[in-house]
Amino acid sequence: MEETDKYSIKNGVLTVEDGVTELPRNPYANGGFGRGYFENNPEIVEAKLPSTLKSIGDWAFRRCKNLKKIEIPDSVTKLEHLVFAGCESLEEIVVPDSVSKMQTGDFTGCKKLKKAKLSKKVKEIQSETFSGCESLEEVSFSANLKSFEEKCFSGCGSLKELNIPKKVTNINSTAFTGCAGLERITVDEGNEYYHSPAGSNAILAGEKLVLGCKNTIIPEGTVTIDANAFSGCSGLKSISIPEGVTKIEYSAFENCSGLEEIYLPSTLETIGDDCFVGCYELKAIHVDKDNKAFNSGKNDRVLVNHGVLLYFVGTVIPAGEDFEEIGENAINKPGISELVIPEGVKKLGKLNFYTEESISIGESGRERIDYIEFPVKKLTIPSTVEEIEEDSFQLSESNWAVADIGEITVSDKNRYFDSRNGCNAIIDTQKNTLILGCKNTTIPEGVEVIKCRMISGSIIEKLTVPKSVRQIANLVCEIDELSILGEDVEIGEEWQSGYRYDPFETRNTVAKKVYASKSVIEKLKQSYEYITEVPEFIEL
Repeated sequence: MEETDKYSIKNGVLTVEDGVTELPRNPYANGGFGRGYFENNPEIVEAKLPSTLKSIGDWAFRRCKNLKKIEIPDSVTKLEHLVFAGCESLEEIVVPDSVSKMQTGDFTGCKKLKKAKLSKKVKEIQSETFSGCESLEEVSFSANLKSFEEKCFSGCGSLKELNIPKKVTNINSTAFTGCAGLERITVDEGNEYYHSPAGSNAILAGEKLVLGCKNTIIPEGTVTIDANAFSGCSGLKSISIPEGVTKIEYSAFENCSGLEEIYLPSTLETIGDDCFVGCYELKAIHVDKDNKAFNSGKNDRVLVNHGVLLYFVGTVIPAGEDFEEIGENAINKPGISELVIPEGVKKLGKLNFYTEESISIGESGRERIDYIEFPVKKLTIPSTVEEIEEDSFQLSESNWAVADIGEITVSDKNRYFDSRNGCNAIIDTQKNTLILGCKNTTIPEGVEVIKCRMISGSIIEKLTVPKSVRQIANLVCEIDELSILGEDVEIGEEWQSGYRYDPFETRNTVAKKVYASKSVIEKLKQSYEYITEVPEFIEL
């Protein structure tokens, strides 16, 4: 039993004494990061709060993972940030009508929460309020509700029905991403901003469809599919975009992992970035033959926009199709063990070896994106490639994912790039610049500049920079032993903005031991001046 003059905990029941008016966050606890009043308390199963309570402070019950039952008294007028975030056992919540304002993330990560009733005074559902509440089936909205903010119901996969009240004037494009179970969507009559045509199971703002579900039939008269409109709708199997639609915004069908077939009309002019990222089950893309901007190739297995490959079906890029460039995120899919760029391709865009695989709730109680590892082991570049965009083949922006390539080959007939002497790298032939490496790369003599990523899912044991190298502009990798044989090697590069970039100072290059000349070691020591983890320097 835990007991103070303000509360007691006995047999799992928390009782807060009468007279207490607030449960504030302690800003000085946890090394100055602060701590909620009952945060991370595993003893609490049920909470009884007094009728004198007016405010529940930041993080008050955050990560109380065994809290199953709580009744918020109607004396409370305000819930601060993340009050019940990560309360994984909480099954039902009623926010009384006395509460006029809720803050961000109040119920995020409440995985067993099935039912929620909100105050009639609450006019905004703040960002991430119910994100990650994967069991949530029923929510009662107030007729006075006006706004659904960013990701407020993101990842609520058990939510089946959604009705938008009459006074709502704002639905953020990410408010309902990942609500895979949605079957029925309606809007109250009289709403001046949004409407839902009969039988459409969609929400429209004028001619723009802002939210759909697995049962959506896009109504005639629709001109635009909004960003994230179907994002995370894994139950969607097939969708037909009607004639008249001219634009599909970014991420509109992102992570529709069950989508197998899509029909695009002759009127479509624009498709936004990341539109079909995560649609791994697509078997056919049908583009109307009269469409002037897009085509689906010979067998409806590609999506091409004015010569740029945006997407392809399966794990092998089809050869003999009408595209000369591979666009950003075109290869952004698992299952590709050998990436062969077909003959005819002239340009590689900013190709990424990562994707947003899933959304989970981190230790902070906030939403977190988890990335997956891509299984690409071999990369082949054909004779026709003339341009590779800088930062192509990059890994996760947050380094949570890796692509563990072991073999890189460039066609001997390519005039612009090479992989001379079987070096397992891509070298810009004219500039003698190494632009991409892997765990088995050997930097050949003759290379003058290193400006690359060493794509490796593990620490590289040894890497030798030959005497011909005069500049290490960038080297993204982690190495046990790095040997730099040149006497006067420039470290980093001057950007157009005037900023001096140093790969060692920014920790893009991480090495445990560095073998180099005295002059190079002195330069590197300057790079590590403000870094605690300094490698062992050994003079050659």
